[in-house]
Amino acid sequence: MTGDTIIAKLKQKFRASTDRDLANRIGVTIQGIQVWKNRQTINERQLSELVYKATKAGELNLQARAIRPVVEFFPIKKAPSKQGAGSVLFATEGNRYFQGLRSELELSSGVYIFFDSRGRAIYTGKARHQSLWKEMNLAYNRPRGQIQKIKRVKHPRRNQEYRTSEEKSRQITDNSVPLVELAAYFSAYKVADGMIAELEAMLVRSFANDLLNQRMEQFRKERARTAEGRTRRPRHRNARDNEAITPHAGSKSAKVLEMIGRAEGATLAEIMKFTGWKAPSVYVFLSKERKKQNLKITSTRTEVGDRVYQIER
Repeated sequence: MTGDTIIAKLKQKFRASTDRDLANRIGVTIQGIQVWKNRQTINERQLSELVYKATKAGELNLQARAIRPVVEFFPIKKAPSKQGAGSVLFATEGNRYFQGLRSELELSSGVYIFFDSRGRAIYTGKARHQSLWKEMNLAYNRPRGQIQKIKRVKHPRRNQEYRTSEEKSRQITDNSVPLVELAAYFSAYKVADGMIAELEAMLVRSFANDLLNQRMEQFRKERARTAEGRTRRPRHRNARDNEAITPHAGSKSAKVLEMIGRAEGATLAEIMKFTGWKAPSVYVFLSKERKKQNLKITSTRTEVGDRVYQIER
């Protein structure tokens, strides 16, 4: 096998469109790529050195991208949801900053923290199988039962005459309250998929006496067994698994990736028109593909307000 063949195979495996992109991914210089292309024969030492460099580059890339802030201590601006069933963290109409933030939260998974009006952490959670935006709003409105309580007085809400304390005694009692009544700020972080549960467990366990989380999260036993050298047997992948990882050429999913892979990218409207999907379905699809294929999908807005998605090379 020649060096040129190996470089071509690596480009295909890493989905690298250029030599420079491949060089960054496997930890060699662009000049090194050219040296490999010119090699007519490859010996074991050269191949093992390339594998070692690629492994180290992958480790450094993971460390650099493992945890990235989306937003920190963002002031909550409670607004009614469009369905009228609850509240959302903030409305986006007429504000490009809010629209961009929501779009990034819809494309990201990771962990989040809610804070009270004094900036103290009161609840933390994770979003792994759905977007940060969706999970955070669910937690924001979720009833907390007897776990989340404050002492306060119940006052009448109907139209009636005010009565003094001598006329009517009102007791201070425990009342259950959702986060929607307590949270004033939130922070959200994009986290590598394999670290989301571990990071949430660390936060909950570190601040067990401060947070209102009901469940004491545990570190996964699989991670401990792997550290001791007893790894689990990998599950055999079938044809459906392979289809989920790499969309078939000509499929709707592959076409969408092709559209956002163009130099000009693709607008949300173009993707919705081609696929027939609604906007939330597009957000979920892009979020999943970003994680499965390790793609860097950027989201920008044009001067006329169109949302544009693009794969950054």
